[in-house]
Formats: sequence, C-alpha cells, structure tokens
Amino acid sequence: MRALAEPLRDAGYVLLASNGKNLLSIARGRFREAPPGATLVAPGLAAAGSPDSVRAAIAQHKTGRKGASELLAPCRLRRRQRQIWMVARGGVPLPVAGNAANLNRLLHDTEDAAIAVRIGSQIEIEATAVGRTAAAGREFEESLRAILSLAAAANARRPDLVALIHSVLIRREDRTVRVALSAAPDAVVSLLGLAAR
Repeated sequence: MRALAEPLRDAGYVLLASNGKNLLSIARGRFREAPPGATLVAPGLAAAGSPDSVRAAIAQHKTGRKGASELLAPCRLRRRQRQIWMVARGGVPLPVAGNAANLNRLLHDTEDAAIAVRIGSQIEIEATAVGRTAAAGREFEESLRAILSLAAAANARRPDLVALIHSVLIRREDRTVRVALSAAPDAVVSLLGLAAR
C-alpha cells in the first residue's frame, strides 16, 4: 500500500480502485510529469499500480466515460471534502492480508461500501456499507462491533488505543451502516497497524 501511495503524496486527492486482484491508485494533483512509480494519464492525473491496471485506466480515461459511477450515488460520501476515498462493490474481495482480510468477510453480503478520509490536524474517517438486506446490514453492524470489541480486549495494556477503538461511532439505518472516527494522525496509524498485522 505504501508503494502505491508514496509517489502520489503531493496529490489533492487519491482514489484507490481494485478488481479483487489488483489495486490501482489514481491521483489528481499538480503533476507536470509522472511521479516516481506512477504514469501520467493526463495533465494533473496520475495512476500507479500493476501495468494491466494502469493500461486499463488510461484506456477508460480516453473513452471519456466514467467507470462504475453507479457505485458513487448510494454511498453519499462528501467526496469533495475528502482527500482519499474508496468505493467497493459488495462480494468482490479486496487484495488485503492479515487482520485486514476480515474486511472481505464483512463486505461479502453488502451491495457496496465506501470509505472517505479527510486529512488535517485530525484525520476524519467516514465509512458507509449498504447490506443486500436489512438482516445483512444488521449482521455487518454486529460483526464490526465484535471485531472492535475483540481488538480492544486484545490491546487492554494500551489504554490510548482502547480509548480510540471505543471512540469509533457506528450507527445503522435499515440496511445502511455508517461508521465515523476522528483522531490524531499518530493514533490512526496505530489503529491501522492493528489491521495490517
């Protein structure tokens, strides 16, 4: 993940796209030339990832058509106010390992899910998942709460991390589950470190 993000650190925003096998970073910024490890798709637009993913992104951009735009409407994320955002179609596995592989189990019975991040003095994370049914939405919520409870219990000797885990806000409306977290950058890095193990 760091290899994909590092070349795009000067971007105004970054979009991560995956087909379940490959991960692609697409960034908009003031790029006069391609950042290291990335390809300039158009002035101010760069892509990094597998050669096949980058070629597909360039081909899609040349058509002028937006890809999978139907995924963006249900999530209702304030994308313009967030530098990083990602949308996933339900049932399509993300290319992640370790504890992060639990995301695939969570997302299995969703129609779509999205995450958006605003970076400032605090990092604000907003996520939305839409279950295929109301029961699937309830199961997503319960599973997420269980994962966070287990993470808090496993890190009982780190009260700062436990407090951060308990500060995650989760609410469900029918089949839609919304999650929010606002914390200092170092705290968020610690929390993400748990998922990466």
